[in-house]
Amino acid sequence: MLKKTLPKTLKTLLSYQRYQSLRINYKSWQNIDPILIYTMGKVGSTTVEKSLKSSSLDNPTYHIHFLTESWINKIEKRYEKVNLNSDQGHLRDSQFLRHKITASSHINWKFITLVRDPIRTYLSHLFHNPTVHHPYLLGENDKLRTREELINIIEEKLSNFDEGIDYINSWFDQELKISLKIDVYEYPFDYTKGYQIIDNDHFDILILKLENLNNNFNQAIKKFLNCDTNIPVKKSNVNQNKKYSNAYEKVMEEIKLSPSILTQVYSSKYATHFYSDLERQKLIEYWSQVSKIS
Repeated sequence: MLKKTLPKTLKTLLSYQRYQSLRINYKSWQNIDPILIYTMGKVGSTTVEKSLKSSSLDNPTYHIHFLTESWINKIEKRYEKVNLNSDQGHLRDSQFLRHKITASSHINWKFITLVRDPIRTYLSHLFHNPTVHHPYLLGENDKLRTREELINIIEEKLSNFDEGIDYINSWFDQELKISLKIDVYEYPFDYTKGYQIIDNDHFDILILKLENLNNNFNQAIKKFLNCDTNIPVKKSNVNQNKKYSNAYEKVMEEIKLSPSILTQVYSSKYATHFYSDLERQKLIEYWSQVSKIS
């Protein structure tokens, strides 16, 4: 029974409604492989979640960004700092699932993770929740700084790019490698297909490239889950906090990054592993121009 296996500390962290939902879904894990969408933020994971949950699949599906205790604690402290304790439900899910993955060796977990152009991911992440994650973007009364100030801040941050500590470039090493003991960089990524399936004794992992999602999602999911169900992409419109969406779109259109910054970003282990030479060259050309169409 779940009540006997779930630590008391986790029971107190989970809201009753969320706990009951997880408890009910857990019963089906014995017969149906659970799907865990486990990604860094702002790479299209909500679209994947919506697509799977809109299909006729019976697999219980969950969506989290962190499984390591260090990152769960770090994000939890950020929320507490700005008094957003009520927004920590996804962290409780992470705690619950982290425990079950460790304790349930008999369950065949199906992990889906995604990658996306690192510059676009970075910009999207900046404007998602600056109050919690990037308060330096805010001025008086918690309002965003001017567009010119924002672009200058972004250029300065990127000029100090260090892939060893950068969130996007270090996520797979700090999360997947630690929590699942799998190094995705040991498995060549297929640029042509735009996805990669890693078969492991305990975990199966599907890596999707967001830029190829419209073309390969159905094919990749059917192969990954070994099913015949057609699963179309259901795009999500929650990519940006509406409060900051206008500023985000303007910055995306107007920012022009120097070749030295772009060369450094697109020479990283993350970029070279998931994007071909031609793809990276096109991205460098795109971000070195102004008046882009996002």
